[in-house]
Amino acid sequence: MKTWMWIANIVGWPSIQLGFAWFTFHQSVERYEKDSWVTRERAWENSGEIYRRVFRVDRWRRLLPNGAAWMRVPQERQLKVSGRSDCFRFVAETRRSEQAHWCMLLCTPLFFVWNPLWACFVMATYGIGANVPCIIAQRSNRLRAQRAMMRERTIHREGSALR
Repeated sequence: MKTWMWIANIVGWPSIQLGFAWFTFHQSVERYEKDSWVTRERAWENSGEIYRRVFRVDRWRRLLPNGAAWMRVPQERQLKVSGRSDCFRFVAETRRSEQAHWCMLLCTPLFFVWNPLWACFVMATYGIGANVPCIIAQRSNRLRAQRAMMRERTIHREGSALR
């Protein structure tokens, strides 16, 4: 493999990841207030149960690095969820992060243009390993938060009906 290929690979992934992170985190949070086709819940997710039971996300989610710290933007881990608007903001931030990771993952075939087959495998493995766990964690977090918001709304409605 030629030197320029090594440089393209070594510089490529960080540039893609930081570029998409910067781009998405500098967009208005209102853009992420509603689910898109990519971020909407699917029936097979079973309100996030698949992430807890199959992927055991609760065991490893906290080990993931938080790229928001590098962008100097509000980090999900630092958001104090104390009210309804905070929950909506948290859910929007999970959508923002998930979208960024999907965009990063979709750049994987770019590395196939100049790399030999063995390096394509390495680059694809990195792209999947660096982004899929983050996507899973964001989807799990969002579905859990949305479920909690629905429970709160139901309790509030039932409480109002009793008065």
